[in-house]
Amino acid sequence: MGHGGNVIDELVTDHREVEELFGKIEALPPGHKDRKVYADQAVIELVRHSVAEEAYLYPAVREHVPGGDALADRELEDHATAEQTMKDLEGCDADDAEFDRLIGSLMSEIREHVADEERNLFPKLRAACSTEELDRLGEKVRQAKKTAPTRPHPAARNGLGAAFCHDGPRPVRVTGTAAQRSRRSASRAPRPEPPARPSE
Repeated sequence: MGHGGNVIDELVTDHREVEELFGKIEALPPGHKDRKVYADQAVIELVRHSVAEEAYLYPAVREHVPGGDALADRELEDHATAEQTMKDLEGCDADDAEFDRLIGSLMSEIREHVADEERNLFPKLRAACSTEELDRLGEKVRQAKKTAPTRPHPAARNGLGAAFCHDGPRPVRVTGTAAQRSRRSASRAPRPEPPARPSE
């Protein structure tokens, strides 16, 4: 299933790709190093997907779907839970005892979230929006995923999609080495000259 089409088609494609990665994880025995490789790939895809949903899908649900605020809020709660699990998973190797528990939790959380979106939210959005609007949202989601972060940052959370506005991506978080570069740059910035003393 390729990418393209309207917002629902695009996001369903993402769901299937992540499920394929989950299947690869489940097919390997506990402790196998490739379980971590596939888990890391799944996290990257999930973070990009979540950013795009928060930036464009959920605002559209709020605007067009009756009862959309409650629907969007529930989906955002799911994202927050999954994002914390993904962050916890980052620090685990495949042979850590905690890895199996966390990847199991993440797969369960994501599968429930996907089922809810596909059974409830997507049909309501399709009924409430024009074909043109769904196509336009699909293009915005694809563009958002291209520039989205790839690692979870629950501590800095205003919603993963807080890094984007409706006119396009706008970075609002600085993490990791970017933060270090920012601090170094600030420390090297020239200091302003003290004001001249008034002559007596």
